Amino acid sequence: MIWYLLQNRDMRVRILIALTIVVVLLQGGALACFADSAGLVIEQLNKKYFSLRNTDTDVRRLQEWKSLAAELQSFAERFSESSEAAFALQKTAIIYQQIFRHYGKREALDRAIKLLKKVQQQYPRHDIADDVLVQAGDIYLYELRMPEQADKFYRKVIVSYPDSDMYSVAVSRRKQLLVGRVSRERVKSRNKTERRQAVNKHRPVIVIDPGHGGEDLGARGVGGLLEKDVVLAVALELKKLLSKRLNAIVRLTRSRDVFIPLAERTNLANDFEADLFISLHVNASRSKKLTGFETYYLDNTNDKSSRKLAERENASMSFEGEQGDLQFILSDLIQNAKLEESIMLAHTVNDATYNFIKKKWPVKNNLGVKKAPFYVLVGAHMPCILVEMFFIDNKQNGLLLAKREFRKDLAWGLFNGIKKYLETESQQKK
Repeated sequence: MIWYLLQNRDMRVRILIALTIVVVLLQGGALACFADSAGLVIEQLNKKYFSLRNTDTDVRRLQEWKSLAAELQSFAERFSESSEAAFALQKTAIIYQQIFRHYGKREALDRAIKLLKKVQQQYPRHDIADDVLVQAGDIYLYELRMPEQADKFYRKVIVSYPDSDMYSVAVSRRKQLLVGRVSRERVKSRNKTERRQAVNKHRPVIVIDPGHGGEDLGARGVGGLLEKDVVLAVALELKKLLSKRLNAIVRLTRSRDVFIPLAERTNLANDFEADLFISLHVNASRSKKLTGFETYYLDNTNDKSSRKLAERENASMSFEGEQGDLQFILSDLIQNAKLEESIMLAHTVNDATYNFIKKKWPVKNNLGVKKAPFYVLVGAHMPCILVEMFFIDNKQNGLLLAKREFRKDLAWGLFNGIKKYLETESQQKK
């Protein structure tokens, strides 16, 4: 029977096609399993990484940092074909940079530079290929004070990645080199005198917190759009409006693409003696079909969707022991929050922003004001809210969030809400 089938030309062709399909299906299944496996591993490693970055800012648990660096490098070697491999190498480099900053070990900094160069060389078309070049340049510029070496990396960004988001950063760094201005742009270098500088009580002090940043990308959306980039763009526009039109003293927890620990963000607001603290985010969902605008204030909740969102934002704050320990800490601190003022601020900002946007853009679903235990709001001594500005992974929302004019209008809407709240507060105090 088999001999007959092989002798028949048409049958041989059919068998060959069938075998080819089987091989392709098997390969596809293997690739899918590979991707799933890589995703599960890196998810756990990312949790470890951001937990250390947020809870051990002084790198006291050195062995844990070194162990994680080894695990991340091992992942990058094992899953070298995965897009996550580049991110793993970048995080490893940052770990060694942190070790240098706290222990002064030059070999750690050399390893960081080597890893950053490896990312660009091995993954030249990756989304972070330009980022790691700027990071390497910054190490030479700010850590090692070697501007000539730094310039090589900035020039490479300008030449090789002219359309990237790091192009303008590289141009700015080269201008610094030309005029001979080199200064560390690290949040920790700001002393409290600077943070509290000449606060005029007649001018409102507002701290805007663009969520995520640096290696913490936040949610990923349509066309590779990243939450960290969207919220920073909105924050910068909002700062301009508040400064010029309200004569407010405005501080950002970050004004560029850097990682800032969650606890440090609220500490900055307290050190600035802010009147308001507003954390900006964009939402995401597994179904990618959800849409809408919502605002949160700090409190515990039984609502499943609110708790899930808070768990996602708090994921990097997992401490040793059960997750319940974190909830206990949050519950204790929530009692000291300015709850009534925060609720009023949330409603005012939420409705003002949504109504402004709705008049100009095809958006829907005012999801309203909700409560959730967001760690970034914990410990604030002033009214504080967290704004989720639509869903970045929803096709319609994502395309809008990618538009510069839409981001500007979001800033305008937020400005209107903040202005209305401050006016109401001022009238009530009279």
